[in-house]
Amino acid sequence: KRLAQSQCVIPLGYPSLDEGMHRAEANAQPRSSITYAPTPVVGKDHWSPFISIHSHGPQIVEALLRAFPEQPVVFKPYADEQPKTILPILEIGSQYPNFVHDQSGGDYHACYAKTSVMVSDFSSAAYTFSLANQLPTIFFSHNEVNLPDSVKKCAFARFRNEVGKVATDCEELIQAVRHALSHPELYREKIQNIRKQAVFNPGHS
Repeated sequence: KRLAQSQCVIPLGYPSLDEGMHRAEANAQPRSSITYAPTPVVGKDHWSPFISIHSHGPQIVEALLRAFPEQPVVFKPYADEQPKTILPILEIGSQYPNFVHDQSGGDYHACYAKTSVMVSDFSSAAYTFSLANQLPTIFFSHNEVNLPDSVKKCAFARFRNEVGKVATDCEELIQAVRHALSHPELYREKIQNIRKQAVFNPGHS
């Protein structure tokens, strides 16, 4: 009873997102990178029919490298991803001068500060990037028509069109990335709105 009377509730929030927001506001360097940050395979076997790195990772990266030869295309895998998963992408990337393999793991702020557009699938990295930087993510979903309701209704799927666009093949992906690069302002207001709606205490955790 005594403890119940002395409790103090402190509003928290999402400190990592706030850190990204503050860094984005202070960032003066030009952004030129397109960053591919796929959902990790490790510990997510039930997501394997829908995530992109196994089925389309090399094709996604090569399509981006070819379509945007003047821009760095950054491959940012999960820190604990298996070598057999990332090696095919590294082999493709080694053939292009604009390929970058980012190995920063959880220390992602420097990578995001250089990123104009993110490409992902169902990774939380997409929302951490877009909500902090007010820039779009293009979500690659090759199995979109077969998404079960449990996936469609989860947060990683429901808000995709609020922070970017969904592409179901590499051609759609390139078109969507090109549009996002040319018109970032079209996404900014939607991202600001969803940040207010979906994030508790943004900027003040």
